Amino acid sequence: MKLEEIAVAEKTFHVYRAKSGNWTVKKAGTKATDFSNQQDALKAARSYARSRSQSQVVLHMADGQSVIKEIHGLPPVQRPPRESSLGTATISRVISDTLRKRLEAL
Repeated sequence: MKLEEIAVAEKTFHVYRAKSGNWTVKKAGTKATDFSNQQDALKAARSYARSRSQSQVVLHMADGQSVIKEIHGLPPVQRPPRESSLGTATISRVISDTLRKRLEAL
């Protein structure tokens, strides 16, 4: 992982549904915080993100898609220059699944 990727990962708040059914807010290197519903988890993640000069909030959907909800002081995420034969939905789902597994393992 590149140094820039590590720096962005440390500034990203992930919101996802945990195995327990609760919605979780997790940032690299910190303990996860659980909420009973998605709305409360997003509200908390946005509050955490706004308290920092550079951060982003990423919502991981049940279908594996991830959606960037807010970006504060970071460069916008760019689209790849060409389409993949796998399709963007498949790639997005695999990345989201991998991130979720890594977050749950921390």
